[in-house]
Amino acid sequence: MANTNCVFRAYVHSFDELQPLRGGAGQIAVVFAKDRGGNGNFQLDFNVIAQQIHDFKSENENFKFFLSMEVIPSISHGLTSPKPSTASQTSSTRYRFDGIDVYYDQIPVPPAQFVDVMQSVIVGLRERNRRPSLEVSLTVPHPLGQKYYLPLYNRVQDLIEYVIYQIHSTPNPVNDVGQLVRIFDDLPYPAIKLFAGFITDCNIIPLLVFIVACIVLFIRGRITGVSVSAASVV
Repeated sequence: MANTNCVFRAYVHSFDELQPLRGGAGQIAVVFAKDRGGNGNFQLDFNVIAQQIHDFKSENENFKFFLSMEVIPSISHGLTSPKPSTASQTSSTRYRFDGIDVYYDQIPVPPAQFVDVMQSVIVGLRERNRRPSLEVSLTVPHPLGQKYYLPLYNRVQDLIEYVIYQIHSTPNPVNDVGQLVRIFDDLPYPAIKLFAGFITDCNIIPLLVFIVACIVLFIRGRITGVSVSAASVV
């Protein structure tokens, strides 16, 4: 059965990128909280303050806000601590984020270590956060999907509400709508959780191919939403 409402998600870094989204609905992922030491001690690195998010949400009640987390790829020793930091817990509460988003596009550790650490971070934030309704999403870069994100999803799938599959990061050009549709058909994630992710300056997949493929996928009930980088459309 096809979905009736396509959910929209935008990734933003600054307050200016929020402005064109006013009056809309969907999800906004604020990028990034960076794990600079590879030890779960996330530090905020974006140009939006808590009051701006509070004001935006009060005027645009149909948006949910997510805090995107990433690791600094230059860290040679990788992820070492399975404990979510107090800073990340405090930030999710102070900013009133509705969810957290795991968005590591470069991972300097073996898959098993990534899965163990991120499982502990996700479980810890869900259990220790003052708001038990905190949602969790995975933003999956195509090259890391099979070895890293799928094992993580399989481990904590009951705690994951959304999977945003960043198809624009595929290493090979996709110029055919049918080919793009087949890629999503072959993904192991349930349609109710699956988003198609894209950036408009992608030179791997033509924008028109992505749009048409998303229409086909949505009508067929294979995806529940689409995502874009706000910087590429502002």
